[in-house]
Amino acid sequence: MFYDLFKLLCDEKGVSVSKACIEMGLSRSIAAKWKNTRTNPSAEVLPKIAKYFGVTTDYLLTGEQTKKAPTPEGERPIMMDDFTYAFYEESKDLPDEKKKMLLDMARFMKADIEKEKV
Repeated sequence: MFYDLFKLLCDEKGVSVSKACIEMGLSRSIAAKWKNTRTNPSAEVLPKIAKYFGVTTDYLLTGEQTKKAPTPEGERPIMMDDFTYAFYEESKDLPDEKKKMLLDMARFMKADIEKEKV
């Protein structure tokens, strides 16, 4: 159940459940909802929680992946989930034309890699 993992992460960080929620900009009652209804956080909230605890969203949902997110020292390989979140965070405030440029660059790099395989 998500709440149990959330509580464990709070304990490891040395904060109460309600304090963690407040520090992430969430309602302090949201954790009670997760506990009582046995539900997971919304897709909008999940990345905030992952960032706060330094874990991946995959770990929050499954509890099975390595807990620690990548560090500059290279603690573990970058996973697709980490890349997706980082890309979203870095580009979410960009104007549409800049987002299109990033997408075009990604497509160009993919095509370039495919050419090298041949």
